[in-house]
Amino acid sequence: LDTFRRIKLRYGTAGAYTEYTAAQLDKNTTGTGNNAVSQYQAYVDITPFIQSHGSGTYSAGNVAASVGSVSSGGNYAGWCIVVVYENAEVPYNSVRVYDGFQQVFASGSPLISSVTLTGLNVPSGALDLRHAKMGAMVWEGDANLKLDYLKINGTNFYNGLNGIDNPWNGTITDTGAHVTTKNPDYTN
Repeated sequence: LDTFRRIKLRYGTAGAYTEYTAAQLDKNTTGTGNNAVSQYQAYVDITPFIQSHGSGTYSAGNVAASVGSVSSGGNYAGWCIVVVYENAEVPYNSVRVYDGFQQVFASGSPLISSVTLTGLNVPSGALDLRHAKMGAMVWEGDANLKLDYLKINGTNFYNGLNGIDNPWNGTITDTGAHVTTKNPDYTN
């Protein structure tokens, strides 16, 4: 549906919304008939909107989503704003944003997905925390749903708050520390 591609955003908590429409929609449907569940994601560049308003609170509206329960879980919906900015004090030489959509669980069976990222400029020699940073927006995020994982070149990604068997546990972290400067400040 065209409504899946649309979202309304506003700066602050009052005032008018601005509507944006994604050019592309990634959609997956599992189940059939009354048990059909659709999952989707879309991407739209809102750089001018963010640049004109800067840091602060942003609100979203008109997200197309279902309501009610699905088997032992529930429906969910979400949009995410990814902001990439330059910090002159940090000597990064490469910034990349990759947009993709992969299903990793279907009809009770896990799926293994591999993604090859290209165009990265990686320094030679040993790396430390100052050399690289990666963020991942993942839609599962339930603390009780375990056995998911992310490997980078065969090495599991995890930290003290995002466990090796459940990095997508709903906790937003930065270098292993819980990020609390968000509203709402959910941990699951």
